[in-house]
Amino acid sequence: AKSAADYRAVIDHYGSSPVAGDASLLLAKSLRGGKKYAEANEVLAAFVKAQPQHPFAPLAKVATAENLALSGRGEEAVKSLETIAQTDAKSFVAPYALLLAAELKTAQGQRESALRSYRELQSAFPTSVSAQVSAPTAEELGSMVEHSAPPAQAR
Repeated sequence: AKSAADYRAVIDHYGSSPVAGDASLLLAKSLRGGKKYAEANEVLAAFVKAQPQHPFAPLAKVATAENLALSGRGEEAVKSLETIAQTDAKSFVAPYALLLAAELKTAQGQRESALRSYRELQSAFPTSVSAQVSAPTAEELGSMVEHSAPPAQAR
């Protein structure tokens, strides 16, 4: 399969098989490349609904949130990523979802909330690549938040 039509044919022919799941992910990737984020999310949602136990179903949820962010729906993407991190906490995507949520919050200027997300990531998944990669950013952001906080008032 090399085109969107090919991927759709595989999905239609093989139903809820692993091959159809893989074709769904590839189709969504192709649609995303064409900036058809809503259509890609429809494909991903159908895949997750049809194959919730597929090993890549959590990844499809993250891809959906990324598409939301790319289409200008950052707050919705953050909420989705935080939900994924909680509901799929044992999945390989949970730390990545927290990392993406923290990065989106930082981009939105929500430094304190982003710092909480980074700290949650580092606390819940200390050995994950996402926690290790985010450590310098979290440290820098922590310093920025600390220095931007109003001084404590003396009594």
